[in-house]
Amino acid sequence: MRAPQVLRWSRTHPVMRYVDLHNLTIASALALRPRGGEVLAEGEVPLIWAYDSAGIRAVVLGFGLQESDLPLQIAFPILLHNALSWLGGAGDAYEAGDALIVPAGSHPEAILTGPDGQSTALRARDGQFVVPALEHAGMFTLQFDGHTRRIAVNPAPSESEIAPIRLEAESASSTPSRWVQRPLELARVLLALALMLLLVEWALWLRGLPGADVTGFRGSPRSRPSVSRLGAGPSAVRR
Repeated sequence: MRAPQVLRWSRTHPVMRYVDLHNLTIASALALRPRGGEVLAEGEVPLIWAYDSAGIRAVVLGFGLQESDLPLQIAFPILLHNALSWLGGAGDAYEAGDALIVPAGSHPEAILTGPDGQSTALRARDGQFVVPALEHAGMFTLQFDGHTRRIAVNPAPSESEIAPIRLEAESASSTPSRWVQRPLELARVLLALALMLLLVEWALWLRGLPGADVTGFRGSPRSRPSVSRLGAGPSAVRR
C-alpha cells in the first residue's frame, strides 16, 4: 500500500509506552492480515503488530525502516527500547490490580516473590505463567530454571490522585471574600466611633472656657458685647 497514514496507535501496551507516531511518514507498507496478537498501530492497514502466546513473543513492522522516516523520529529509540525490553522480558512495569500473563517457554514451574518476601509457586498453562492480580505495588521477582525476571508494579492511578475535593475548593474560594468584607465593615464602625469621640471632646473643650456660653454661639457675632468698647468713647465716666 502506498503512503499509508497512521490513524491510531496503542498507548497502553508496553511496546508503545511513551511512543508518539503523530508525525510519522510512511512511503509504502505491506497489507498485513494478522491473526491473533494485538495491533499496536494502524491506518488503512495494520502497521505495527505484537504477538504473545504459547511462550512466544514477536513484534512485526508492516513497513521497512528505509521506507519511512521512523529512524529520524524521537519515537524510534523509545520504541526500540520498549520492544527489546518486552521481548526479553526484563524490567516489565505494570499497575497494581492488573492480571499478569508471562510466557513460560519450556519451563513448567516458576516462583513469584513479592516485595514483602512471600513466595508463590506458579505452574505453566498453555505455555504461560498466569500471575494473579497483584494488589500491592513494589518489585516482584519471577524465577524459573535459574532465570530471574523482575516485574515492577506501580500504584494504581486512583491511589496517586491529588486533585482537590470540590467542597474544599468552594470553601477556599469563599474565604477570601469574607475576609475582604469584614475589614470594610470594621473600618466603618471605627470611623463612626472616632467622629463621636471628636464631637464629645469638642463640646467638653467649649464648656471648659471661662465665661463661655455654648448657647451664645447660636446668635450673630455682632450682638455680642465687646470688652474693648466698654472703656472708650465719650460715654466714659469722668472724676
